[in-house]
Amino acid sequence: MFRRFLIRVSLGLMVTVALIAQEAPHPYTGERISLNLQDVNLHDFFRLIHEISGLNIVLGPDVQGSLTLVLIDVPWDQALDLVVKNYGLVAELEGNVLRVMTRETAKRELEAQKELSQAVQEAAPLRTITHRFKYARAADVAEILRRFLSPRGDIAVDERTNTLIITDVPTALERILGPLSRQETAPRRSHSQLLLW
Repeated sequence: MFRRFLIRVSLGLMVTVALIAQEAPHPYTGERISLNLQDVNLHDFFRLIHEISGLNIVLGPDVQGSLTLVLIDVPWDQALDLVVKNYGLVAELEGNVLRVMTRETAKRELEAQKELSQAVQEAAPLRTITHRFKYARAADVAEILRRFLSPRGDIAVDERTNTLIITDVPTALERILGPLSRQETAPRRSHSQLLLW
C-alpha cells in the first residue's frame, strides 16, 4: 500500500514537472547536443563549445578546473549556461566573441571601470552656465537639480535676478540641462483668463 502511494506521488510529480516544462518558454536556441564527459578540463569544454557554436571564446587566465557532466539532447547554449553557472563564472558576449572569466575578475573589471570613469570626471575642466527663470523660483529648482551634480559641482542662486549659476563638469551639465529645460513652463491660466484670450 505504501509502495502504491509512492508510485502515485512520483507520477504526480513527474506530470507536474512535465507541465511546468511545457509552459516555460525556452530561451535557448542552439543546436541540440549530447555530452558525456568525465573529468574534462574546462578549457577543453570551451574548445568544444567553440567548435559547435562557431563563437570565438576567450578564457580568463584564472578559469581553471575540470568537469563531469552527462547531457542528452540539450541546446549547446543551455549546456554552456549550465557550466558557467555551476562553476561560478561570468560569460559576456561581445559581437561574436564570448569572454569567460571568474566572478572575482568580473568584479575587479567593474571596479576598474568605475575608477576610470571617476578619474576622467575629476580631470575634466569645469564649465559654468547660467539660467534665468521667468515662472519658476530659482531657489526651488536648485534644490531639485543638486542631485544631478557631480562631486565637483556647485549651484548658486542669484535671487535678485531669479537666476541659477551652475558650475560642473560637462557630462554633469548635460544631465542637468534636460530637467532644467522641463522646469520652465508657463503658468496655468485660470478659466477667466482663457475666456479673455
